[in-house]
Amino acid sequence: MDISPQNGRVIHQMIRHPRVKREGSRLIKFLVVGGVSFSIYFAVYFLMSRFLFPEGNKTLLNFLAICISTIFNFLAHRTWTYEARERSLAQIVRYMFVVGSVAMLQALLFWIGYEVLHAHDLVVTFIVAGVCAMCSFVSHRYFTFREKRLVAVREERLDEAVL
Repeated sequence: MDISPQNGRVIHQMIRHPRVKREGSRLIKFLVVGGVSFSIYFAVYFLMSRFLFPEGNKTLLNFLAICISTIFNFLAHRTWTYEARERSLAQIVRYMFVVGSVAMLQALLFWIGYEVLHAHDLVVTFIVAGVCAMCSFVSHRYFTFREKRLVAVREERLDEAVL
């Protein structure tokens, strides 16, 4: 690998490119929202399972905590991470589709890592969480909270390709 001064300048210019900076900023926001969302999930679950309903069904309480944190997650990503202007039922459906797809991917990858490969469950959890977080980030960026301008440009290019 050549680490010449010329290559260093190219890499530095690439990192300073506005689009790279914008996507890096989005990724940091995505991670912050994810951390806060997890904290909300854990706090709600802990409060309900230890104090409000200590004899309650833990699976149901877990599901309720996930629902509450998912609402926060959607609103925070829409308004802060991706700064989406669209406010529609279609966007909510796309969000739930991505969340459901990533949850299934997470379950599949965990099953493969733990049951098939016999890796330690906590190691598998962290690896799978990282992979799924990146899939979620990209899916939300280009599917859930896509910019209408980009969709119009792609449709226009598709029309030109067909003609």
